[in-house]
Amino acid sequence: MNREWGTVVWSGEYSDWSQVSTPLGGSPYMNPSYLLDYKRFCSDSVADFNRFQAHIIREHCSGQFITHNLWGYPVVNDYYDLFDSMDFASVDYYPSTDLANDSKSRVYHGALTHDLTRGLKQKNFWVMEQLSGTPGCWHPMSRMPYPGMIRAHAWQSVSRGADAIVQFRWRTARIGAEQFWHGLHDHHGKPGRRFDEFVRFSEEARKVSPLLDGTTVVNDVAILFSHEQLNALTIQPQSDGFDYLANLKQIHRAFLRLGVGTDVINWTSNIQRYKLIVAPFLFLVNDDIVKTLTDYVAGGGTLVLTSRTGVKNMNNVCLPTQLPGPLSELAGVLVDEYDPVGHDTQFVALGDDKTFKCAQWCDVLTPTTAGTVGTYASEFFAARSAVTRNRFGKGVTYYLGTVLEDEGYKVWFEGILTDLNIVVMAHLPAGVEVSVRTDGERRLLFVLNLTKSEQVVELPEGDYQNVLSHLVAPRRLVLEAMGVEILQAVGKI
Repeated sequence: MNREWGTVVWSGEYSDWSQVSTPLGGSPYMNPSYLLDYKRFCSDSVADFNRFQAHIIREHCSGQFITHNLWGYPVVNDYYDLFDSMDFASVDYYPSTDLANDSKSRVYHGALTHDLTRGLKQKNFWVMEQLSGTPGCWHPMSRMPYPGMIRAHAWQSVSRGADAIVQFRWRTARIGAEQFWHGLHDHHGKPGRRFDEFVRFSEEARKVSPLLDGTTVVNDVAILFSHEQLNALTIQPQSDGFDYLANLKQIHRAFLRLGVGTDVINWTSNIQRYKLIVAPFLFLVNDDIVKTLTDYVAGGGTLVLTSRTGVKNMNNVCLPTQLPGPLSELAGVLVDEYDPVGHDTQFVALGDDKTFKCAQWCDVLTPTTAGTVGTYASEFFAARSAVTRNRFGKGVTYYLGTVLEDEGYKVWFEGILTDLNIVVMAHLPAGVEVSVRTDGERRLLFVLNLTKSEQVVELPEGDYQNVLSHLVAPRRLVLEAMGVEILQAVGKI
């Protein structure tokens, strides 16, 4: 253990197992290998307890399904382990009612929350607590849900794979810690606007349920999520503003803005069926992930790697190789040096003389077999490679050496998706989401306006019928604030 953790630094060596205690109290700047293993221990302990409880239920109630409602990230638990003993995943979902600022409910990442939940078991899920009113308990109360928001976000949950939704709660509690976590009714218990929205959603769900039965979300794109990377990068923040979850959310948001569905799956999952894999910030690597990604690209897949890849082994010890370490050949590039630029904004030139902002981190790249598709346009590393593309086997690996602004991600991913013949909706208004559920024969397209203003959406080519009105849907949809359209594709999917 002393050898694997490198405890010789700062005279941290142990001479007896009884000396190994929890890292509680004292300096937070402890051995990073020790801290990572402690986080694993905490997560494993909860997962083991979950398995213990599930075993008891299965032994005495053999016909009963078992689930557990998760909380939004970041949390102590590795949810992929926590849910391995569950039949399906469930989630508590409270999208931010402060539409311009989600800082109070930052653990609820909108569509990303649903995609993470669906990815835990790679199948449909339940929502055990759905937004019903103003949240408020351990923080000042947020704004009340905007008219239509309760209904729209319930349909958002369904559109991304929820097969059951339970509102929280029926009536706002008069006692206890959550007195101001509002339900469908206020303290007086009289029906009002929020209850009316619930009734409308319930009636619509009853009408659409026969079409939804047997459908799920099927996507061509997956983002690899890793609780290991989250922990390691939390223990050692890499630069000012560098946040694993926030950066992953930004990548996910780029696909949302293009109308492209993404699965968010465990980094150890089978990825062969996807056309595009985004594997961000693989700070920790092992032989398994190197083989998985290499086989995927060699077989014809398209992979996106990012900065802070291949830095350490699974014991949180730095590798003695030039970055991106064991993935250098796959990426066709070497990191000559790097600059943790933090909040110092830099610029990248991508494609047709388009320049975008970037920040947090800048890998200065030396291509080996890759071609340069983006160069830095600022600082001493101006004109050096920032983004590369490498042919490997039958596939392609992209390496992104920095963290782009939203528009940069959108434009860059649009080009990659177009090359892969994945349909994009480049002019989808911000705040409008599109998701598809299918059973292989019927295809339901959900178009949701999650903003406070009217939005216009141009649908992809095809014929659509409105499921709620049974009318033929126009290609140019006008959605009211918090408007929802559920369309069935006519003909082949």
